[in-house]
Amino acid sequence: MHTEQVTLDNSQLLELIRYDCELFLSFYLGPELTLEVPEFHKELWDEFLELLDQVNDPNRLTGILKKLLGVPREHAKTTLVKLAIVLLLRYSRLSFCAYVSNTHSAALNAVKDIKLFFESENDTKLYGKTKLLKSSETDGFFILQIPLADGSLKTVILRAFGQGTQIRGTLILNRRPDILIFDDVESHETAGSAMQQAKIDSWCLGTALKSMAKLGICIFIGNMITDTTLLARLSKEPEWSPTVFGAIVKRNGELRPLWEGRWTLDGLFADYASFRRLGSGHVWEAEMMNLTAKDLFGTNFDDVIKLPTPMPEQIECGFIALDPAFGENAWNDESAITVHVRLWGMDIPMLIDSVHGRWREERIFDEMLALTYRWGLSTWVIESQAAQKLLITLFRQYMVMRHMSPEAFILIPLLAGKESKYSRIVAFREAIATGSYAISEDLPDLITKLDNYQIAVEHDDEEDSASFGTQVWKLHEAIIKDQGRQDVAGRLFGIPDNGKDLSALDMGL
Repeated sequence: MHTEQVTLDNSQLLELIRYDCELFLSFYLGPELTLEVPEFHKELWDEFLELLDQVNDPNRLTGILKKLLGVPREHAKTTLVKLAIVLLLRYSRLSFCAYVSNTHSAALNAVKDIKLFFESENDTKLYGKTKLLKSSETDGFFILQIPLADGSLKTVILRAFGQGTQIRGTLILNRRPDILIFDDVESHETAGSAMQQAKIDSWCLGTALKSMAKLGICIFIGNMITDTTLLARLSKEPEWSPTVFGAIVKRNGELRPLWEGRWTLDGLFADYASFRRLGSGHVWEAEMMNLTAKDLFGTNFDDVIKLPTPMPEQIECGFIALDPAFGENAWNDESAITVHVRLWGMDIPMLIDSVHGRWREERIFDEMLALTYRWGLSTWVIESQAAQKLLITLFRQYMVMRHMSPEAFILIPLLAGKESKYSRIVAFREAIATGSYAISEDLPDLITKLDNYQIAVEHDDEEDSASFGTQVWKLHEAIIKDQGRQDVAGRLFGIPDNGKDLSALDMGL
């Protein structure tokens, strides 16, 4: 609806604007509203209207109404909250909004925008002129006298705060804040520090929340960063009436953008792909889908299938996966090697062995070879960037130098670059957690690492090597089954086995 139309009949406007999301947004945003108001904005507005009705209940004399909103990046969440404050200040008994952001400047910009909504031409024509009674950009507060729908006047206060700044004891015109907004108060930097996170928890739930009047509304809005953030934890608390949206939703069995018109499905997938190419798929998942590691992974390992380590003769086929790193210094990543198999008579694959360490190239080769002897597996999977640069060629040279037959091996470069490392580990951990991929009970350290895995953790080399499992079986299962389990010693050195299976155990390895 255009502004010219809605200003034709002020009495009708005054009746409708309090309840109509599209009318309210078009009234205040005017030409800036270039897209159709999406359904999820209307859902959010209904949440704000419900808060308005609750706080206006004459029987409600005390208590803080809490609302948590998880909204994707670039989905106009801050704009909606600022307009909701206009709604609450004008149509409720609340009169003092404390607006908190990660920085004071961001909060100041928000309260200045709210002030401008009250001073806008449309607002003046419909309600009357708003008076600025006091202003201090340095301190980040404004005192306004706004006209109401019934013609009376109301004094309201807007105050900006940066997260962690002095808010306790705030008292202006003998009033304490009765609307408290936490808007993007957390960041990747604060989420990455346990000490910083503890400070945010204490300040938000202690200092800031306890600075409020006895009756009020607190809105916590943002997007997920990690499962340790306050927003992520409060999103599981019924007391906060959480509403969480992802940028991609399923409607009538089909994936659709949450905000059709602003985003296309192809555009969202392309945006996600660009993050994943940079190894930051987890950032997109948090900011756009409001998914944390635990949301993606599941919350427990109750259904993990832990089996005794099999004998080599039980193996139908398998592969040895290498996630290489180079250097022996303490600051280097570790090379990690994991062994994945299918057992005769078992429907799901199994991870049966794992070794890791800081090694030079020839030691990496020796570790791979030892696992080959032990398990009778000559299919090697090597992360593709390392494979292309060095290792496949180098490993073949080592084989020739040791009078082995390179043709006895299948060396597969894994195109891991197209898949974010974190997303690979997500998929593998989910397979383990749901019992669709078994793991040896003799790998308790790796099981613990997967159970407690946090996105962006340092030194996740063993988990990364293990995570090749789901991808390799999907892409190369036919080749792996065709190679099967081999009489490794006989094939490598040309020794006739005379019907005897020379496994790694036979060789004492």
